[in-house]
Amino acid sequence: MSGHLYSDESFCHLESLDVHYNSAAQQLADITIRTAEGERLSGSATGAGSIEAVYNVIDKLMGESVTLKDYRIQSISPGMDAQAEVHTVIATADGSIYHGVGIDHDVLNASARAYIQAFSKQRHATLNTSEVEV
Repeated sequence: MSGHLYSDESFCHLESLDVHYNSAAQQLADITIRTAEGERLSGSATGAGSIEAVYNVIDKLMGESVTLKDYRIQSISPGMDAQAEVHTVIATADGSIYHGVGIDHDVLNASARAYIQAFSKQRHATLNTSEVEV
């Protein structure tokens, strides 16, 4: 299930993700994203949980804070090596809504891909609006 709908990360894509888990402290995520222009964006952030840490890094790298309106995860294949499909919905400060989907054997990778895809759609829409206004 790696069709265009699920892999549309035209603005940027996840290059690497490293999450440090500690049951007695906040989680730490290190992420590298590569933009369509080839620029590598790297950063780290903490969160109360692993997914919050991942999303905090992505917010920082994108230079924008959005509101996570919905987060859903489901298994799309059976067994111990099942793939996770994560759906995210984000809202920007102007109220615009963007949906992202990520699929991976690892829940954290799928979560990061879904969030990045939603951001990518937001950036694509912003660029298209800018071009129309010029």
